[in-house]
Amino acid sequence: MVKKQPLILLFFTLLLGASCRDPIFYKISREVKPLEPRIKGVPTKFVVYDDGDGYYMYVAAASLHRYKNGGWDNWPSGWVAPPGKVFDLAATTDYLYALVNPERPEVYRWDGDSGSEWEPVEGYSGSPQSIYGEIDADGIPLLGGKVFLGARQGDPSEKGIDYSIFYADDKTSDFTWLNTGGNTGFLTGAALAGAGGTHFISTSGSGAYSWDESAGTTATRVEDISPNLEGIIWAGGTKVFAFSRGADIYEITTSTAPSSGTHKGGASYHFTGAVALWKEPLSKPPATPTKGKILLGIRDSGNYGYVEVPFDLSSGDLDYNTAGGVDLHKPGNAPPSTVTDSSLFDTTLRPHPVNSIFQAPYSVDPNMVVFAAVQGTGSTTNDIDSGVWSYRERDGIWQWNAEE
Repeated sequence: MVKKQPLILLFFTLLLGASCRDPIFYKISREVKPLEPRIKGVPTKFVVYDDGDGYYMYVAAASLHRYKNGGWDNWPSGWVAPPGKVFDLAATTDYLYALVNPERPEVYRWDGDSGSEWEPVEGYSGSPQSIYGEIDADGIPLLGGKVFLGARQGDPSEKGIDYSIFYADDKTSDFTWLNTGGNTGFLTGAALAGAGGTHFISTSGSGAYSWDESAGTTATRVEDISPNLEGIIWAGGTKVFAFSRGADIYEITTSTAPSSGTHKGGASYHFTGAVALWKEPLSKPPATPTKGKILLGIRDSGNYGYVEVPFDLSSGDLDYNTAGGVDLHKPGNAPPSTVTDSSLFDTTLRPHPVNSIFQAPYSVDPNMVVFAAVQGTGSTTNDIDSGVWSYRERDGIWQWNAEE
């Protein structure tokens, strides 16, 4: 037996060495354990709101939660919760808005400064389906921004469903109808091109509309743009960017009336509607990066996740390639990036639909953590494949995983 021990040790040494070099064994060694999310279910989009205690990030999955500096509140004791299950959120500088009761949707808003109860908001017709506020490049509600509400009209069992859009602001108690000239399609986003600028809204069905408040309540349809837009964003400068279901990216300028869209890129992906601006986190302000990324949720041959579009923070413009289009990068492939390891991204977030993605601004969390609202795929029975996820260092590995 003594003579066989060196051979056994040599065998295991060779096996270990081969395993370390084998891509399969390396992949296994890099797998991360799925965590159980603190916030389960299908989360809403993330919004930032100053509730009197400073800026917090809010998200809901039936019940409402808020986040600041790495800590979560299910809902502070003594505060009145929204009157029903929350299925969408938006914010202005003065109010946090919630769509509640998916079976019979209603709109409520809350003034955190006064500590008042949630109050119903009227002035719309039909069934509210989606709501969007207008935010700056850090995700914070813009001064003078509106909140836009998309409402379904008529019986959903009938053919040819119509949608209308309504708006409100911090000075009004009710919504006002926005005249778009007809059926708008489903509201998918809103963007204000800087405080005092032009308002833009995106829809799935009728494309984009521009609206100057000097025109009363009449909006103008943006020409030469896909009717099926999944989202829109303002990230500084004088332009907004809209994203179609077919992965077209449109640059919409505010210098003409009506504004026009220009096709700048495309891919085999389908954009799903999740959109956010990402800035490389720094140790502290006022030092700021000049390069960033626009993050876009995708669907691609049974996979999901998101892609990164290079963005110049100083000019407020996309980084166009030599062909005049834009490049869509898988996270981790083109630094600076939201992740450090593209292969680990493939085994964590990539298989999951991303309904919303958001980087916490410095005023909410100096670490500027990136969060995702993940929809389950039905592959588990314990809710670990849905809920709120985040990109953090866990067990010495930077990874996408459920936020605990």
